[in-house]
Amino acid sequence: MRSNQGATPLAVAIQHEQLEAVRFLLKKENDQNFDILSYLFPALPPIIESIESLFPHNAGKEEKLHDGYTLLHCAARTGNKEIVEELLKSSKRARQLINQQTNEGITPLMLACQAGCVPLVQYLIDQGAKATLEMKNGTTALDIAVKSDNLALCEILFPLSNLSVKTVQTALKNASFEINKLFAARSSYAMVKSPNGDNPFMMALQEANIPVAAFLLKRLNEVFLYRKNDLGVCPVLFSAECGFYTILEELVKRRPDAVPKMELFKRLLKAGFSGNNAFFEKMIREAQLSQKELQELLGVAASAGNCLGIEKILLPKGVDLASFKDAKGWKIEQYLAKFNDRLQLEQYGRKNPVSILDGEGKTLAYIAAENGSWDVLG
Repeated sequence: MRSNQGATPLAVAIQHEQLEAVRFLLKKENDQNFDILSYLFPALPPIIESIESLFPHNAGKEEKLHDGYTLLHCAARTGNKEIVEELLKSSKRARQLINQQTNEGITPLMLACQAGCVPLVQYLIDQGAKATLEMKNGTTALDIAVKSDNLALCEILFPLSNLSVKTVQTALKNASFEINKLFAARSSYAMVKSPNGDNPFMMALQEANIPVAAFLLKRLNEVFLYRKNDLGVCPVLFSAECGFYTILEELVKRRPDAVPKMELFKRLLKAGFSGNNAFFEKMIREAQLSQKELQELLGVAASAGNCLGIEKILLPKGVDLASFKDAKGWKIEQYLAKFNDRLQLEQYGRKNPVSILDGEGKTLAYIAAENGSWDVLG
């Protein structure tokens, strides 16, 4: 007997977590009902929706994720340990399917992790469930636990799992400090690399996970802290560009020669630095810079719209605003008009706002208007 959707009474009892009904029906039904049950799909849409929402796969392409589900998958998905126990105790066939993967590679253990049931996950592992199995997109049971930020599950699964770059990236993006600390304790952690050659420290910076980055700064060998990725990006300059001053300060203090000072100053000014870190403010102030170097820094700050950096950092260093002219012929007044710095424009810029200034014939008023610099226009 089956429902209009093709589900057997046992399947319906499992779906609705009716333990006594499951026990009764297990005595009546034979083991063949545990095999792949694609007919269960209409009765179990939450399985499909929840897995897709956790780990989208080939977005925009139609997938038949339901193919390959068994009754054990359905039971694990409920998170009901008693029902899973009943299935495994009562059916030899169910025990044989403990590591059965759907067409997408989903295992009962993965569904138990998705349900967040720690006792069930531990029970399945004790019964032989493998934590190393992967979905077609590379997702493991540990990845699901990490995505859910479930420390208890991670503590169970991590010793039994491989540490992949996907797991590390998922943890840095979604998981707590404690989970990331757990992973960092493994000796191979520092050797994990992204396709672009990023190590975990660089990945932490890319995810703006400063607590973990600060922890790794104290833990990892220096060779990993200053290493460029395959694209030539190094943690020092990346931290400067992102304004991660606490991380950057520690990196520069440890190795003052890690990057050329001019390159560091350029990245800081490009990121909007205007003296809001005492260490780097002092570093720039005490640096011996020629007028040519100051003009280079002025060009970077002007292009980035860092008018405050010009005022607070470069003017006290003696930069000559009047002689500045960039590759496209713009002088400082064009940038001040573009980025709405009325005070500096009045003090250092041209007084006549309708004078033609650039090669395209644009006046200061035109530049201010096209960039919404209303204070300058006023």
